[in-house]
Amino acid sequence: MSLCSISQSSRVPNSTFFAKFFLDKVTAPAFAPIPAPITSWIGIDGVALVIGAGQGIGKTTALSFASAGASAIVLSGRTVLTLTQTAKEIKQLNLPRPVETLVVTADITNEEQVKNLFAIAQRKFGRIDYVANTAGLLGHAPGPIADLDIQKIKDQLATNAVGFLIVLRVAIKFLLLQEPHSVPGISSLSHPPVRGSIVMLGSAATHQTIPQAAGYTMGKYAALGMMKTAALDYARQGIRINEVAPGWTMTPGVTSGENNMEGVADMVAGTTPIGRWATPEEAADVVVFMSSPRASYAIGESWVVGGGVSVKPTWIQ
Repeated sequence: MSLCSISQSSRVPNSTFFAKFFLDKVTAPAFAPIPAPITSWIGIDGVALVIGAGQGIGKTTALSFASAGASAIVLSGRTVLTLTQTAKEIKQLNLPRPVETLVVTADITNEEQVKNLFAIAQRKFGRIDYVANTAGLLGHAPGPIADLDIQKIKDQLATNAVGFLIVLRVAIKFLLLQEPHSVPGISSLSHPPVRGSIVMLGSAATHQTIPQAAGYTMGKYAALGMMKTAALDYARQGIRINEVAPGWTMTPGVTSGENNMEGVADMVAGTTPIGRWATPEEAADVVVFMSSPRASYAIGESWVVGGGVSVKPTWIQ
């Protein structure tokens, strides 16, 4: 992710600009490098907790947080092996400062495990500034609603609806206990500090109609509704809650197993206005932006990263 690095402290009043410029010309060699500020333009400098960080959009979200300037990242999911690989890739990034990582396994359908995840993160780092819940379950091959396996639908709802509710409840309780976080060079009257940000990964399926995907769509509509309600409930308590809703994204969860559906690639290319799948990075970067103080006035929003699917004219075939 390419981010411009301009700190508030580097700005000088107009009346002193030319004096400073000419003084620098005398005392410094031409094209002298400008020291990088501690905080990048986007203002990510705290602790991120990413759920679903072992693969797909969750993994790229963790990498994007690291590139944006997070000081530490808690990597959570069900599988230690994939989470450890994400931590390894973060350490391999060529960053101005090292990013500390912590791997904690948790199943979001288990409230005690989620509570333990947040407690471990809080004990280790003192606070949690950005929560990104990217976990999800696609769940079954497409089919009309009357033919779907009811148990598979229940499994989807356990993760995509109840699991999201559990994460949201636990995250809010932890964020309420901490003081607002000020970002040097950004936090001010124009970007007031907050206790923390929560971004949930939804789906463009809640902004358009996808046939033969009832179980998945139900769970994502439930998550969208609870996100909006929670955002209103806690907007004045210093917690920002939003959603990023990706469209068709090329991730292992979509392209493997029974979800590797014949003809889907051609369908996506033909019906998506941009004419291609999204990359995981394109969704992850929006998650990080919505977590940052640059999105300080965004409350209860669902940002569709769908290549134009939510605005496609009905006559496009």
